[in-house]
Amino acid sequence: MKAFIRKIVDVRQGEVERTWIMFSYIFLILASHLILKSMTRSLFLKNLGSDQLPFVYLLMASVGGVLAVFQARLAARVRLDRLIYGTTLFLMGNLLIFRGLYSLDVTAAWFYYGLYIWASFFGILTTSQFWLLANYLFDPREAKRLFPLLAAGAILGGISGGYLTHALVKQIGGTPNLTFFCIILLGATLLLINLAWRRKGEWASGGRRKQEDGRVGEVFTLIRNSRHLGFLLGIAALTELVSQIADFQFSTYVGEKIAETDDLTKFLGFWLSNLSVISLLFQVLCAGVIIRRFGVGASLLFLPLTLLMASVWVFLSYGLIPILALKMGDGAFRYSIHKAGLELLLLPIPSEIKKKTKTFMDMFANFLAQGVSGGLLLIFYTWLRLSVAQISLVSVGLIGIWLALALMARREYVSSLRQALIKRSIDAETLATAIEDEATVKVLMVTLASPNERQVVYALQLLESVQGVDLSSSLRPLLGHPSAEVRLRALRLLRRPGEDGLLPEVKSLLHDLDEKVRREAVRYLTRFSPRPAPELLGQWLQEEDEGLRGAALYCVAEQPAMAASLLSPGLIRSFLKQGPEVRRQVADALGILGETAYRSILLELLEDPDPRVRKQAIISAGRTRSPELIPALLRHLGDRLHRRTTREALAAYGDAMIGPLADYLNDIDVPISLRHSFPRVLGLIHSQRAVNVLLDSLRQPDKILRYQSIKALNKLHVHSPELRLDRRVDEALAYEIRKYYQLLSVLYAIEKGEETGTGGSEERRDGGNASPLSPFRSPPLLLQRTLRERLDDHLELIFRLLGLRYPPRDIYNAYVATISPHRAIRANAVEFLDNILPHHLKRMLLPMVEELPTEQVLQSANGFLDVHPGDRKEALRRLASDNDPWLRACTLYEIGTRGLSELRPLVELAREDKDPLVQETAVAVLKRYF
Repeated sequence: MKAFIRKIVDVRQGEVERTWIMFSYIFLILASHLILKSMTRSLFLKNLGSDQLPFVYLLMASVGGVLAVFQARLAARVRLDRLIYGTTLFLMGNLLIFRGLYSLDVTAAWFYYGLYIWASFFGILTTSQFWLLANYLFDPREAKRLFPLLAAGAILGGISGGYLTHALVKQIGGTPNLTFFCIILLGATLLLINLAWRRKGEWASGGRRKQEDGRVGEVFTLIRNSRHLGFLLGIAALTELVSQIADFQFSTYVGEKIAETDDLTKFLGFWLSNLSVISLLFQVLCAGVIIRRFGVGASLLFLPLTLLMASVWVFLSYGLIPILALKMGDGAFRYSIHKAGLELLLLPIPSEIKKKTKTFMDMFANFLAQGVSGGLLLIFYTWLRLSVAQISLVSVGLIGIWLALALMARREYVSSLRQALIKRSIDAETLATAIEDEATVKVLMVTLASPNERQVVYALQLLESVQGVDLSSSLRPLLGHPSAEVRLRALRLLRRPGEDGLLPEVKSLLHDLDEKVRREAVRYLTRFSPRPAPELLGQWLQEEDEGLRGAALYCVAEQPAMAASLLSPGLIRSFLKQGPEVRRQVADALGILGETAYRSILLELLEDPDPRVRKQAIISAGRTRSPELIPALLRHLGDRLHRRTTREALAAYGDAMIGPLADYLNDIDVPISLRHSFPRVLGLIHSQRAVNVLLDSLRQPDKILRYQSIKALNKLHVHSPELRLDRRVDEALAYEIRKYYQLLSVLYAIEKGEETGTGGSEERRDGGNASPLSPFRSPPLLLQRTLRERLDDHLELIFRLLGLRYPPRDIYNAYVATISPHRAIRANAVEFLDNILPHHLKRMLLPMVEELPTEQVLQSANGFLDVHPGDRKEALRRLASDNDPWLRACTLYEIGTRGLSELRPLVELAREDKDPLVQETAVAVLKRYF
């Protein structure tokens, strides 16, 4: 049964729990919304009457824009789970307040106005936050498969909410008591929000919403410059406008005919659910067929034509049946075929423009329609005294404009689609809806004959979402296309069910020059050939053609049952006796073979003399995630040619790699150059354990190791901001600040000694006549230059650590401004830091970046750091014991060239230093100068 369900909805391993939680969440939200919608409308109609509806529409339009801006700004500033949690608690509190005011017999008009408007925005707010969370929890590929299922949960929630209202309203003591039921449902969503947030993983994009919507001025410019977007906005606005008028007619009629509030609530709940049922059935049974058969044009005309006929019926024969027909036409088709048509109409719009404009157009159309409908109803219903039936004539006029726009949009759609294919501006990876429109498919099929390779590849990519269309006649010529990518994508499309009529053409591709094409040809033939797949693969494994044999080997390795019967270690080893290309193919196949019997062969290939074979073996080792291959992989971190590939292979182990890396990272017997590579591997593993190991590494004495650890944390923090950082970041920041001031005090003492002539001979012993081969042939003032470089290094580390506590992009911009040669830009950076940093950090950091004399900077630090410049000799003593080997070597050189004989013991002691560079420098200084 589970397998059957998964087949229908395509929920894959690792997605079931997430999907079920989010399905339940949207179900409860929409159930609550339908209950509240029925409750608030009946209370408004029975206490104020339908005459007040135009005024409430105008108020909703004016208030909605303000709330939308407030919500967008809040979403940008507050972590998403906290935003949704806080909003839900706020809404639950509102319900308690409303119920309390009702119990106190508050009957003022403002109360019912507020209740009606609040319930309308309840639906907008909760559903928009749900989809924000869903986009955070699911990557684009998952979203493409699973969002239709979540949308079904929304429909089912709406259906259940309405029917529950119908069943419970009198059982629980009347309409107002429905608020308690909604509070219970919202309380359940709090648990689901918590569960969803706990189960987020590496696919999560971040705790705050990415700002993708464009600014209002920019959006209007984009719409003004695009006929296509203009038609879309016009259709969306007219859809909302006519729907709002139809809703007014429906509400007015039932408000007049049903006397009791509870009866009206029951009626509204029942029929709102009925509309959802009809919408769901039409979407499942008819919408796809209509779109495939008649295209986007029919899908855009279906709703306005239905509403046109229903409006005329209401005008000619005002009564319950025509009114229900009008409401059912709107409810059944607006969120099914019409919505699908609008989504299809968005297809040619580039994804970046779509991101900037879609949300704005939806909200603008909604608020514009509410305002305009309120104004029209005030004019025609309130002032001119047209009847509810006569208001249909207003709708008929608006629908006429709507139909004209729909026809123009249909023509513009085909033109825009052709241009989008030429420019390749449709994002196939994040395509939200499957392509079913016949006109769209025809345009794509025509594009396959284009001489432009990239356009053909692009069309093939978009055709992957097309279902139920015979593509073989269009794809047949592409099997001989000069582009390997075209041949490959054509083969992939042909491997779908029902595309089995091209066996002879595909057979010729078994000897294709491209490896991926050969593999795809093998997959096609083993699927559709009348000969059994094991027989074919066994034959191809014995072929003399190395390319075909390698393709067969890879395809066998993809199928564990087939591999068990056709492969053996002996057969694999026989392949190793051949050339490097065959060995590379073997290494590739071993990456997907799960049997441990082949691990020893992969170990051999990791040491293969051919670099291409070694690279493929490294990639395959990462795929296997075998613990016994880790030591061999770690050795390859020292191989400059394959260092990046090795890091990615080690990161593929995930959490299983973190323990060994932590051990090696802290093992002083491991060469330091190798240890420097480990933080970069950890930075590729988006895990809390990886973060914890990197945080521990902030205490490492080696500055390069600290730098790489901080850099890895920066990368993880940007891509996975939900991973927790702790006080170790603050400790590291304090250490780097202290180190900066210590080095600055040393530099100050040395430069001051240079100016005053204290601390030793002012003339260098080598007289500037060192041999060209001398290890001391360096520019003058080598130590001072090195100290300045180290100060720059520590400043970068300080800002990188700040980027772990404050918005990374802001801190990066501040750092770039700080090191700018332009004084005004540096001043802006100081001002920015002064505004965001707490007082204790400002005291330490601002003197570093302000243009102050060194002595004044050090004086400002003395209040909170033990920084005493001392003289040059004291400064050199401190540097001689620094953790930085190059700095120690430069210090020894400085002692020698200055003839500071009283510091000779430091030089003699350095002959026993662990670092070879320091040892050699000490020996050379003693030999030359002492």
